[in-house]
Amino acid sequence: MSEVKILHNYVCDEMEGGKLKLYFPHNLDTTKSPDIVRNLMWLKGAGFKYSVINSERCDILYPSSFDISKHFEKRNPFTYASGFNKTKGKKMSKDDFMVFVFSKFLKSSGICEKSYSYIFNYSDNKHSNSKLKYFHRISGAFENKSDNLIFTEDLKPNVEPNDYVKGRLLGADPDKSVLQIFTQEYVEKNKEKILKEGTDSQIKKVYLPSLKVKGLKGDLFEDIINSLNDIFGAENFKVYYNIIVGEIFSNDFTSSGIEIDIPKKGNHFDCGGFLITETYLKLLEMDIFTDGKDTFNSNVLSYHKDKSSWYYNPNILYKSLINHCENINKILNKSEYDLHQDDNVRAFLSGMMEDLSLGMKSLGMFLVDDIDSEIKNF
Repeated sequence: MSEVKILHNYVCDEMEGGKLKLYFPHNLDTTKSPDIVRNLMWLKGAGFKYSVINSERCDILYPSSFDISKHFEKRNPFTYASGFNKTKGKKMSKDDFMVFVFSKFLKSSGICEKSYSYIFNYSDNKHSNSKLKYFHRISGAFENKSDNLIFTEDLKPNVEPNDYVKGRLLGADPDKSVLQIFTQEYVEKNKEKILKEGTDSQIKKVYLPSLKVKGLKGDLFEDIINSLNDIFGAENFKVYYNIIVGEIFSNDFTSSGIEIDIPKKGNHFDCGGFLITETYLKLLEMDIFTDGKDTFNSNVLSYHKDKSSWYYNPNILYKSLINHCENINKILNKSEYDLHQDDNVRAFLSGMMEDLSLGMKSLGMFLVDDIDSEIKNF
């Protein structure tokens, strides 16, 4: 098998009739661009066929059994990603909530190996930690604890936080790297600082869309959590986390802004987070279990997982997982199947369950044991 691989940037994809279609957004006229020669080498080396549709599209044809994702370049995981920061005297905002959700996705999907958080203007002592109870409680409850906390008050004079990360966390190893998360609000307030920092081969920056939250009295992280607690009940926090993650990840992360409307309950059930969670529970209630595989059975999900990681965009995997759940529910709703006795159907569902649970974990969602009856009957 050829070692020729291609970047995800070169290939587009779409779902049609439940099937994944890959295509080049151009034909294969090699006079147009030298990159097209590489495309032809890749097609031949991978065993793909092709069909020229028009001057702006060339379909890539492949057998359904192909492991598509192995023919694309993969990013090496970052050693660290920045996570959920806290600044003394400043309450955590809705943008902190966005960072919290996104940073959990980064670590859960394997885009980064570990995470760190800055604790600005604090020192690592008992008094400081007593002031950080909410920060620690939220990080623990939603299983998004940082592997390292950097207390800026404890840094030596004139040591910049980024230099500390590169020197201490990366061990001054030039082959190690960091993915730093920034919000639009941070960019708008720190344009001059960002320009002065310039580029750094060890630090990759990713900028999140701004988050607009409608229907809240306040505009803080705790206001979002309290409002969700009021709607769903605090004991259902893993369910509502899946729901709200679904609402956020249903948006394209290349956009400039994302809007959620927390009091409008119907929105939470239309964006797919509830569908994913409910589908998982349907299979669990049928005693369809998973062995916790770390690779997908589905070539479609495997491809979209890698593409999602390539672009740091959870929306790509999220949409694919929705399609996967819709396929599961088509099987569950077919009256001719004996879902409890037919071993062939159960074996097929077991493979789909493995993919569903892996997809949920990759997005940072929870594998829940139950959904409160009041939520089910909403």
